[in-house]
Amino acid sequence: MEKQLTFFDLTKSDAFKSRKVHGGTLTKGKRKLARPISVKKWMHLTLKASRAVGVHSLWHARRREEITELIKSVARKNGVAVGNGVNMGNHLHLQIKATSRQGFQRFLRTITGLIARLCTGAKKGKAFGKFWDELAYSRILTSSKEVLGLKGYFEANKVERGKGYQAREKYLKCWNAWIKSLRPKAKGSKIHPDF
Repeated sequence: MEKQLTFFDLTKSDAFKSRKVHGGTLTKGKRKLARPISVKKWMHLTLKASRAVGVHSLWHARRREEITELIKSVARKNGVAVGNGVNMGNHLHLQIKATSRQGFQRFLRTITGLIARLCTGAKKGKAFGKFWDELAYSRILTSSKEVLGLKGYFEANKVERGKGYQAREKYLKCWNAWIKSLRPKAKGSKIHPDF
């Protein structure tokens, strides 16, 4: 029978060091580990709230601009660069780059609390309950190909918001085919060092 790894053994393993994804439904019910972050690479951050519908929607006309400004303001204060993002009404996708773990943690803690308060009207003495579905999902983008893929994914989500799911899938299929065409045909061909 194999010996179970202790937390300290686990943090020394190659699997732990190479972790690039954290949160969302992936870590539900699993051992809590530190969120992997990168101060040199872009990260994809997703926040989901199934209760964000109707008047509580993140895309509601009264608050969509306020949410965008809030994210930018909190990012500046905590040394986080926001490269791109899309608000889908019940979830947010952001492309971010943090300068420190502490800054990223403050950014995440602050925007989740302030956005939930803004959308629900919750305050001291007027509770709303749990707003976000699960732990924020984050993924480190390890190549320029992944950054391009995320850009297409964001644009596809904007297409879905305006024209529906079928249009989104069509856009994403074309985008992914274009990215695939950028790969070098022969060894030694130099299109981009990350491909």
